Parts: sequence; C-alpha cells; structure tokens
Amino acid sequence: MKILIIEDEHTNFLRLKKLLKELDSSYTVEGPLISQSAVKDYFENGNRPDLIISDIRLSDGLVFDAFDDVNCDTRIIFTTAYSEYAVKAFQYNSIHYLLKPIVKEELANAISKAVDHNPERLSEIKGLTDGITSGSPRKRFLVPWRDGYEIIKVEDVAFLKHDCGVLRLYRLNGEKY
Repeated sequence: MKILIIEDEHTNFLRLKKLLKELDSSYTVEGPLISQSAVKDYFENGNRPDLIISDIRLSDGLVFDAFDDVNCDTRIIFTTAYSEYAVKAFQYNSIHYLLKPIVKEELANAISKAVDHNPERLSEIKGLTDGITSGSPRKRFLVPWRDGYEIIKVEDVAFLKHDCGVLRLYRLNGEKY
C-alpha cells in the first residue's frame, strides 16, 4: 500500500514513518509534503496514493484549501493537535481523525478502517442495492429455522437487526429468527 504523509513538522513525519514500518514493512511511504503548494503539485503530477495521512495545519495554511484545488478521492486519516477541525475533516474523504501524539494502536485501527472502506467494494454494494430497488417489492422472507426454512410475510416483520455478523428478524408477535 502506498501511503502519502502530509506533515510540516519533520519529527512528526519521522515518527509516523517509523510507526507505519512497524505496523507493516511492506508499506511504501511517500512524503513529507509540507505545504499546500506541495500537495497541489503532487496531485497535479498524477500521483495517486492508496491512503493519505495528513496534518491539517501546514506551513502555509490549512490542507483543506489544497484539497479544494485538486481532484483527490483518496481516503484520508487526519492527524492534528487540534480537535476543532474534526467536523470539517469529514467533508474530505476522511475516515479517521487522530489527535497528536499518535498512538500506534490507534493508527493501526485507522489503517484497518481505511482498508475495510475500500472504494472498490462500492460496486459490490451497488449491486446489492440495485437488487433491492429494482423490480417489485419484497413480499416475504425465507429464513432458516430449526431443520428447514420458514416463510415470513413482510407485514409480520417488526424490524431487522444486524449484530456481530448475524442478521436477526423480529416479528410483530415477538418471535425472532
């Protein structure tokens, strides 16, 4: 995985790079980009990392301004000492917001989340939603029950609940499958 680090403090860059190599030595780390202009140049030259780890305040302003000027659809983990930018960060493909100093376990969790939210999986999700939205509406569910299956009418369903990898169906009469 190619990871770009946008960070204007060299010691923070070195620490992030070290943590990334400890997490997975196969990561290719690029950077640091220390300014808005460096970020713009990087993307205008056709570079596309798999993941960005970015500080918010750079030497010449906020990284958001640079992202506004380039077509960047890469997932971003923001790292900053300031919590005030959290809401704005999620307008820019942000999948996580880590406060400095970065903790190795938190970084590992954020990268795991980035991998799990892989944009290539969107086509799979779209295929599922197309099946739901096209054609006639569902009238019943076929659910596994004991040694066979049971048919449940939609009008008898109170709600569906996904819990720890298990989808449960609850009927209006209180039964659950």
